Amino acid sequence: MIIDNKSWPKSKDSLIRFFFNELLLKILIALLTFGAVYLFCEKLNSFLMIRVYINMRSSYDNNPRIYFHNQKGDFDREKLVMAHIDQSEGFVNLKFKIPEEIKDPMVMSLFVGEKEGVIEIKSIRMETLFKRYQWSAAEILKEFVPNENISGYELVDGVLRITTKRNTPFISNWNIGGKYEQLQRSIDKHYLSYVFGAGAALIAFFILSKKRFPVVDPRGKSIFSISTASVFALFISLPFMSTIFLITYKVDITEQRTLARKPPLKNLEDLARFTEDYTQYYEDNFGFREMLIRWNNEFKVKWLNTSPMQEQVVFGRDGWVYLSALNIINDYKGIKQFTNAELSDIKHTLLERQRWLAKRGMKYYVIIASNKETIYPEYLPDYIRKTGGKTRAEQLMEYMDNSTVKIINVKDALVNAKPGGQLFHKTDTHWNSYGAFWAYREVMKSMGFPGSQPMDISEFSLHKKYIKGGDLYKLLSLSDLYTDEDIIFHHITPYRSVLGKPGDYANPCWDPNTPIVVKEIDDKRLPKVVVFRDSFFINMLHYFSEHFQRSVFLWTMTFDKDIIEKEHPDIVVTEFVERDIDRLGDKKIRELTNPATPDNKTK
Repeated sequence: MIIDNKSWPKSKDSLIRFFFNELLLKILIALLTFGAVYLFCEKLNSFLMIRVYINMRSSYDNNPRIYFHNQKGDFDREKLVMAHIDQSEGFVNLKFKIPEEIKDPMVMSLFVGEKEGVIEIKSIRMETLFKRYQWSAAEILKEFVPNENISGYELVDGVLRITTKRNTPFISNWNIGGKYEQLQRSIDKHYLSYVFGAGAALIAFFILSKKRFPVVDPRGKSIFSISTASVFALFISLPFMSTIFLITYKVDITEQRTLARKPPLKNLEDLARFTEDYTQYYEDNFGFREMLIRWNNEFKVKWLNTSPMQEQVVFGRDGWVYLSALNIINDYKGIKQFTNAELSDIKHTLLERQRWLAKRGMKYYVIIASNKETIYPEYLPDYIRKTGGKTRAEQLMEYMDNSTVKIINVKDALVNAKPGGQLFHKTDTHWNSYGAFWAYREVMKSMGFPGSQPMDISEFSLHKKYIKGGDLYKLLSLSDLYTDEDIIFHHITPYRSVLGKPGDYANPCWDPNTPIVVKEIDDKRLPKVVVFRDSFFINMLHYFSEHFQRSVFLWTMTFDKDIIEKEHPDIVVTEFVERDIDRLGDKKIRELTNPATPDNKTK
């Protein structure tokens, strides 16, 4: 058939009618069928999670928590599940739903109490719909190891009785990995959601292919316009329909705030502000919100190669990502600087600390952990350039140059170590294990006491390990879609230091679930140390503690005199990342530099 100028309009109308009135709509309906069946199956899958049941009672109102962590026992605050139990005479079955994102843990720890008291446990059960593992009280006593904050751990009339002290009392099962893996395999049914969804879509398309849709005159209302409007109306109604029918697709996203809760409506006062409060609640909790935020972030990162949160994260070259919050970029450029008054205030604070320690025969060191852009400026985006001004760390080092306070800035050591390997994670704000090792060597060389000779890299075997995207991609809620690499250090001979017990003082960390870490070596010739530190010290901790008889690591920048006097170390260290350098001038941080009295102690 030859299409001439006269027959072309008719042929064009037929093509439009077929593709927009027939094929397009049938494909659209099939895709919607796939989506509906997939979401329904995923909703059913949510009931196939791992659950832990603990039959227990408590002598006080309590919030038990379960942690899953790696073989070293390192805690991850994200990998916890919490329940609540009121003080009661009878035993209660506490249920913990374990999130799907907890994968391949080696250790399960139960945080049993929040203050001194007695906890009694009859059994612990970990199960799915298809498989179960259970521990009786006697088996718990045998397989779960208590930590130092549990003063009593005994079997009484078939019940495990646990007497807790303050701080963080835990019981831990260090061989949970195999059981957990078996439970995960028993519920790995997500592929069925795709199978059923695809099957339903094919059936729907097959049925529709046997039907003829009503003919629509393309010279009138365009079926394309009608289809577009219908699809648009469908998608904008999804959040409302999801809220009404409680259908959603759960995606974990990271937000640096607490989402609004559903407001009460009990009296006239509640009614007066109900509309505003409920609007805020709905904006934070409407259906598919997390999914839409995730899709938006993923689209901007993958397709536009731009950060959806420029005020917090910026993308550099070759896959490098940088933190832009907290005035970090302005500090790097030399725009955000200390005033002379601020520098004088910090110098006074550090000198007062040093004098107070010197009276007690103790030495004081300050360690500055470098920002990533300080060590790797070459991967920053082109629009970020230094203005020629000094950074705050450079200002402070210059200002303190003639003082007696020893400030150890590891910047030069890290820059010199760059040719040997990557020192920072590309997707994280922190240095990796390799960078931490060279920072540790610089710290020990600068301290220079007998026994401070740092370990050599030849004492370790190094292995590359791929990990999920770091804290910067976590801010974008995309850490599971990206990978990074780390260098794992295995000491060829066993470390000398072993875990010790904290002293009789409260944990000063802002997050009480972050434990005090104590390492000890049975060698009286070595000094003792107290370290006030942040997350950058995590990868240095095992190296550093090899040089001290007793090392106490406290996650805080507060100069806590009470802890220092109770530990009575030879050396006190304050370590912080460069971006937090201004916190040396924070009054809340400096409160305990004044004479210790009940009125000015920070809890």
